[in-house]
Amino acid sequence: MTPYIGVADAKEYFLSRVGSEAWDYASDGDRLKALNNATKIIDRLKYLGQKADSTQDHEFPRYDPLTTFPEVPQDILDATCEMALALLDGVDPQLEFDNLSQIASNYANIKSNFDRTVLPEHIQAGVPSVVGYQLIKPYLADINGTVLRRVS
Repeated sequence: MTPYIGVADAKEYFLSRVGSEAWDYASDGDRLKALNNATKIIDRLKYLGQKADSTQDHEFPRYDPLTTFPEVPQDILDATCEMALALLDGVDPQLEFDNLSQIASNYANIKSNFDRTVLPEHIQAGVPSVVGYQLIKPYLADINGTVLRRVS
């Protein structure tokens, strides 16, 4: 599998990114694994339009009658980097989701209560990075929407 962005290009991205220590100290092998996992996370989501070519491996580039993305948008490349960073930093989307069921936590005399009536969108979507999710959100289809087609 090839990720949306390669290790060399991702290194360029992280040269200007503050707080990228997890990336900076990772081996190239771990960086590639993180980029591949981030690509898989991105490809699991539902997007506007359709693949530009039905034989392509990934969800991008896309074709939408209103907008065509002939190449993978920079936002998707950046989101791949952001998600890879979160994964290298130890964020586990499954653990994050599982922790949503916790409503209270105690440690000695300190008690914390959590409001679980509002679930963060990125965690619901299985995305390990808020920044990464914000970058891909404009490309996402409304999962609650209805598609109407005229049939003759």
